[in-house]
Amino acid sequence: MLQFYLLAVVLCAVCGYLFAFGDSKAIILSENIENVQSNKTFALVIGLLCLITGIFKLISPVRGVPVFGDFLPALALLFAAISNLLDYYKATTTVGLTLPNFLETVLVENRRYAGIIILIIAFLHFLLPGLLFI
Repeated sequence: MLQFYLLAVVLCAVCGYLFAFGDSKAIILSENIENVQSNKTFALVIGLLCLITGIFKLISPVRGVPVFGDFLPALALLFAAISNLLDYYKATTTVGLTLPNFLETVLVENRRYAGIIILIIAFLHFLLPGLLFI
């Protein structure tokens, strides 16, 4: 479905940009990005949209083989969903959350690198919609 294709490209681009450049002071709009990232409702809505779109991208690719047709964009969306929903949970709960070291490193500390990878996936998915895995 083309609606999920467009939604996947836009959500990957938005989440990738926020992850890659959200903490940067060199960007002109960094104050606005930090305000958006600190908004709990925004994290919940983007997280749920990424989760739903990622699951539907696995089930129904644009053209081609189910599951493998849009595999990288679906994985990028599911990663963004987990990361955003984790941010929402940390912002709203009073109970401390301790993640294993591997997950803490991937989801929190190296978020900038994941954001760059998600931006590349969004760009490639926009340019090459029918390619296997992308």
